[in-house]
Amino acid sequence: MFLLLICILFNAYISIVFKIFERYKVRTLQAIVLNYFVCPLTASVLLGRAAVSPEVLHKEWIWAAIGIGFTFIVTFILFAQTVQKFGVVLGSIFQKMSLVAPTILAISFYNESASWIKIVGIILAIASIFVISFNKTNGGSESSKKIDIWLWMIPLGTFLGSCVIDSGLFLVNQTGLASSLDIDFVATLFFFAGVFGIAFVLYDYFMNGVTYRKKEIIAGFALGIPNFFSIYFLMMVLSNGMDGSIVFPINNVGILLTTAVLGLLFFGEKFNTRKLIGFTMAVVAIILVANG
Repeated sequence: MFLLLICILFNAYISIVFKIFERYKVRTLQAIVLNYFVCPLTASVLLGRAAVSPEVLHKEWIWAAIGIGFTFIVTFILFAQTVQKFGVVLGSIFQKMSLVAPTILAISFYNESASWIKIVGIILAIASIFVISFNKTNGGSESSKKIDIWLWMIPLGTFLGSCVIDSGLFLVNQTGLASSLDIDFVATLFFFAGVFGIAFVLYDYFMNGVTYRKKEIIAGFALGIPNFFSIYFLMMVLSNGMDGSIVFPINNVGILLTTAVLGLLFFGEKFNTRKLIGFTMAVVAIILVANG
């Protein structure tokens, strides 16, 4: 449980960091891509050797690492945009509601318990996404309504991408494709996330002339080290025998509550009635799933 607490704190820290990036005008894309190379560097320091080497290309899990790595970079960019446009709390809700995916997998294919309480929790979790996302528009031009709809695609993309990531990590652990304590696997998926991210950075450079500054380099390290441990500790918790349908809900509700407190204290984030109802539904949903 201590490892799970550390994992929650690291994830909450990441949410806050993206809001700080906005305040100090840090170029988010550049910081994110560098962060994904800092992650395997952190793993190498932990191992005392290179965590990513040519030998990993012959590992059974290499395609899983590449696939999850690609999803990581895309989802992380969407998550950063969600935090900056909607706040740390709503950003965390859309990311952490992804618990629905591995929970359904655990129940459907690995015979984990499926009480009515857990099922109600899953339904409530999905419903909370729609409540939070619903944005009633009174008047306004047709073009402004379209812009509003496309803006909400960012947090919805964060949710779907996070579902793929959580499900991928859960399946890798359950199938034994990679050991939960295999630092090489964790480091490799981060490395490939960075490799895919280079394409985004090069595009930004050639199209907009955007380059790295000292603040992006500092931000990349400030993000990369805790980002590595947030995933590594999660996989360590799963390796200790706790059901995935329990680990993910507890982890996610802890992150939601922590970011809600930090968002209120440091950024003065406030909820309207609809968002408050959605947040409450999300928390209750996670608790039901965890105790179902």
